[in-house]
Amino acid sequence: MRALIIGGTGFVGRALAPALARAGHDVVVGGRRPSAPGVDGALVRCDLDDDASVRAALTGVEVAWFLVHGLRRPDYATWESAAAARFAAAARVAGVGRIVYLGGLVPAGGSSAHLHSRLATGRALASAGIDVVELQAPVIIGVGGESWRLARDLAARSALLPAPPWLAARQQPVALADVVAALAAGPSLSPGVHALIGPELLSAREILERTAVLLGRRLRFVPVPAFPKSLAGRLAPLFTRADAEVARALAGGLGLDLVAPQPGVFAHLPKVRRTSFDEAASLALHHDRVALAPSLYEAALRVLLPARRSE
Repeated sequence: MRALIIGGTGFVGRALAPALARAGHDVVVGGRRPSAPGVDGALVRCDLDDDASVRAALTGVEVAWFLVHGLRRPDYATWESAAAARFAAAARVAGVGRIVYLGGLVPAGGSSAHLHSRLATGRALASAGIDVVELQAPVIIGVGGESWRLARDLAARSALLPAPPWLAARQQPVALADVVAALAAGPSLSPGVHALIGPELLSAREILERTAVLLGRRLRFVPVPAFPKSLAGRLAPLFTRADAEVARALAGGLGLDLVAPQPGVFAHLPKVRRTSFDEAASLALHHDRVALAPSLYEAALRVLLPARRSE
């Protein structure tokens, strides 16, 4: 079938395109730019702010994957929902039979502006009456993922971190390979919402600790009674490669438990062997050889608290 991946030049889309091609589909990757290095499949311009380019990209498409996430835009929440509604309406006119959407897992109590926008985008896609398969994921472990970038860089660059109560919030991080497997199976899944989760339940602190161990490092934590999440979002770009807008948006979800009943969508995909956190993180670290110079923060701490390498 002819498959269109909107947002296909992002880190998930770049991994999904070759998987769909291997399955025999005619893959079209839609993006705002007419060219993008390292993208498998035919690349077409599909700017969600340009309805004509969306209509052209949808020509002959049977299933569309919606992977757009506008976190770098200050108005991402309103923009993304409106863009999704326009895209779904155009897809219906073009005769698209199904949309597969990668959203965010609903928190167990409370919410954040970022996670609320993920849900709103899913509702907007369903507003046109097309079958929508919504796969709700927590942190995705893979090179290029913003949440993984934050965890990876903090584990690589820090020697001492504050440990406020919200660092104990739990979630089920999922490997990029498993996300791709679930997305590729989207055309055969029943319409509706499916949790896309990893096999382990880990706190944010455990994610940082285990990533540091894989890097041959040891993190030390100092319990603090309070640490504003907004401050964490503003400080993150100083110690990581995170985009400032993205870090601020993601910080709103700190302290929320992102937990769903096991095994989620993988109950319908018995041939998929879910990847453990350590295996997924090791693979991501292997492929992400970016040299990370110690930050001034870490350099100062090394003088006072030399970090010991784990045995």
